[in-house]
Amino acid sequence: MSRPADPLAKPKLLRAAREEFTRAGVSEARVEDIARRAGLSKGSFYLHFKSKEEAFQALLDHFLMDCAQFTEQCRPNLAGARSVADVRDYFRAQDAQMLEFLWSNRDILGIFYQAGSSPQYQHVLNAFLDAQAAEAVAQIRELQARGLYRAVLDPEVVATCIVGIYHNLTRHLIAHRTKPDFAALAETTVTLILFGLSNHDHKVSD
Repeated sequence: MSRPADPLAKPKLLRAAREEFTRAGVSEARVEDIARRAGLSKGSFYLHFKSKEEAFQALLDHFLMDCAQFTEQCRPNLAGARSVADVRDYFRAQDAQMLEFLWSNRDILGIFYQAGSSPQYQHVLNAFLDAQAAEAVAQIRELQARGLYRAVLDPEVVATCIVGIYHNLTRHLIAHRTKPDFAALAETTVTLILFGLSNHDHKVSD
């Protein structure tokens, strides 16, 4: 009688792949090491994935879906903002939550950023950053229309700068060995951005 397939084999392999990619990087990781870490055979790996690159893509897809869902859940309701101080409070709370999320996923982010430097995965990283920029453009235009952000600023240029800040902040988090103070980090980042964006008629105040 044949042995029934392990219904947990695929999640075990993905968890093992994440750990092995974190340890060795995608290019240096070996399928046999991933299978061994999962407590499965190399043949079992190939029942679920054609290659380690396919396993990596599955990890990326799952992370990006989680990231999109999390971003949607913690997106501030800017309709309630009546001043720049309100905007600061909304984004400060959002950023603290997002930084916590990124910190808890810094292993996959490290793999993502490392692999994103290669031509094979550069388009995935670029698409992710472009989506973040598009979201920022929409928010900037909304707040410009309401007089809270300076109308003379080009939303697309501003969005590119903001995404660049958070892109490098994420890389900074990946390199951190100890958990930062996310509230203080969010305060610094949001205040820095708002002093450049805010309409002078709407002062940032405590």
